[in-house]
Amino acid sequence: MGILRHLQHWLSGRGPQLLTAEFVPETHAIRLWADTFPWDALVATVEQSFARRFPKKRPQGGRPPVS
Repeated sequence: MGILRHLQHWLSGRGPQLLTAEFVPETHAIRLWADTFPWDALVATVEQSFARRFPKKRPQGGRPPVS
């Protein structure tokens, strides 16, 4: 659960954007990889997956809610 607490501002879209260049040295391999990774395609794919698995509208019918 700790990692989600650190990423909650990013997941909710209400916080500052984290840039790899701010905390990873230029010579580190992950920095070189992060600069070339297709982040826009990854975000679009994750958004489509979540929209498909967790639709905003609930299906009609079923048991009524408990008060």
